[in-house]
Amino acid sequence: MKAPVSRRRGKRPTLSPVTMDLLGLGTDGNLYLWSEAAQVQPMDHLPLHGPGRIKSGHYVIARGTKAVTVHLSNAAKPGDVVVQYMCSDLQFVLTIKVVEPMLLGQVVPDPKQEAKILDMLQQLLADQVARKTAPHRRRDAT
Repeated sequence: MKAPVSRRRGKRPTLSPVTMDLLGLGTDGNLYLWSEAAQVQPMDHLPLHGPGRIKSGHYVIARGTKAVTVHLSNAAKPGDVVVQYMCSDLQFVLTIKVVEPMLLGQVVPDPKQEAKILDMLQQLLADQVARKTAPHRRRDAT
């Protein structure tokens, strides 16, 4: 995964995001398309939020010779990371030191997709409130 390098005065060079198809690893061991033409910010270390805590999100890691998409989140113990493979229920708890050498980049969130998901969640909440407050579900004190 090579990307053009942009140079800023006084700072070390940063890699520009690259567009790539994101693959998930199925429970059967096969690779499946998880997302098309997503932006990935190349990186070689996990962004930390305090000692032993990472920024949760979708990342691309090396698995053999393939790049696979995973969701990384903090485990209960600082320094441990929950690795959830996309397209399967495979989930592991590994240390940050084990995950970082496999790290290729972080998936850049798509604002349109995030807005769509938030709209769907708001609709689900509104539907749930409507079901709970339906006339046949009320307990009147009469």
